[in-house]
Amino acid sequence: MESGSGAGAAVVYGACRWAHAPDKYLGEVSPAGEPHGWGTYWYSSGSVYIGNFVHGERKGEGKFFHVTGLVEQQDKSGRHSMPLDGAAAQPAGAGLSEQS
Repeated sequence: MESGSGAGAAVVYGACRWAHAPDKYLGEVSPAGEPHGWGTYWYSSGSVYIGNFVHGERKGEGKFFHVTGLVEQQDKSGRHSMPLDGAAAQPAGAGLSEQS
């Protein structure tokens, strides 16, 4: 892990792997070593989340790229799903199967 520089609290960057799953994470981490801040999480299924984490959970802004082709935009007001092909949006939370 490596500390960032700048005003305020130091930002710590790291990579995480878990013994129980082949998931991977690269980005900012908490002192406890969990995803916390901006990062990228690769799920064993092939899905990828790029965005903000708070104590290991997806929170705030980010995008979830499902292996099915669905891209889920997540912002501070909630979740909005849109397929990559530009078809009509699915209901919020549709197709979600991998939650942190």
